[in-house]
Amino acid sequence: MKEILIKSFVYPFYKAYLGFFILVTVVLGVFMEIKQHLMLAEKILQNDKWFLALLFTFLTYQVFQTFYIKRLIHDPRYRSFQKLSFLGFGDFIRFFTPVWLANQGLILLYTLLLCYVGIPLQAWWQVSTLLLFLTISFGISLYFNFLNFREFHPEIRLSKNRIFTNKPYLLWFIFHLKENRPLLLLLIKALSLFLLSGFFYSYYSGGYDYRWLAFGLLVASFAQYPIWLERWEFGEGKLYYFRNLPMNFGYKFGREFLVFLILMLPELTLILYQGSGMDHKRELGYLLVFWIGLNPGIFALCNWVQIHQKFSAVYLSFFLGFLAIIFGFNLAILSVLMISAAGFTFHSPYKI
Repeated sequence: MKEILIKSFVYPFYKAYLGFFILVTVVLGVFMEIKQHLMLAEKILQNDKWFLALLFTFLTYQVFQTFYIKRLIHDPRYRSFQKLSFLGFGDFIRFFTPVWLANQGLILLYTLLLCYVGIPLQAWWQVSTLLLFLTISFGISLYFNFLNFREFHPEIRLSKNRIFTNKPYLLWFIFHLKENRPLLLLLIKALSLFLLSGFFYSYYSGGYDYRWLAFGLLVASFAQYPIWLERWEFGEGKLYYFRNLPMNFGYKFGREFLVFLILMLPELTLILYQGSGMDHKRELGYLLVFWIGLNPGIFALCNWVQIHQKFSAVYLSFFLGFLAIIFGFNLAILSVLMISAAGFTFHSPYKI
């Protein structure tokens, strides 16, 4: 029974948010060393605002995970699990605890790190509060799931088509992310804004020219690779049948470009706000044009990688972009090249 529950309620959760977990693994496991993890944990335990922000982050993760389980319970394919409603709450805890522990693996690992750092620092209040928070969230989450199993859920066969009803094409992918990958969208956008804020902060601290900001845009755009991978899968999957409807290239490219702009709005707003203090407004203009071209270029790269299965091209493209920035290649020309690459991916009238 344990293996069945794990395959039914854990695997789908990690599969649904695979891009987010890959992103977290890359950021925490590749770009951060052990020393940096320990320093960050120490800072969190010594600063009340950082500690409260961590608890809020954990709470947000808990809410997403709990409601995702609820959505699975509503799925008609999970009707066989209604038998769990005949169990008492104590027996339900015994059956469903492995599911909760597996889905909370990321939080539990970071909690162990905080305890490892906090005990020598004698941060007893923070450690005890964190453990109490996990205990309470464990009980509330399992009780919420227990109540959902005991409720009757009418079958809704057309629920997956909601994103296509009475909404313009420009919003289809946005609503797809909202319905199926909300955590992926929110976390990647948060990471992107955090990275850009850090680059602007270091730029204004002195010692850098605007190429440093251009490199920051490059890093933030590659951090959004999972979103454009999701867009590729969305086009190849849910929009597959639209290939039978050939469309004019100009109309199709303009429509897709507006989708890119909508998803780039948070970063464009931050660049305009943070860049208002730059001495040379022309450099700010180059940065805006560069950012507008980067994301279509990343999508074109994702499309090529998925078709040809050449994943090393991602690292090579990042390195070439880094070299182009270092040697002062014109950012506007780079942007035009990347937009042209994106246009090439839409050149076929039967390509979505």
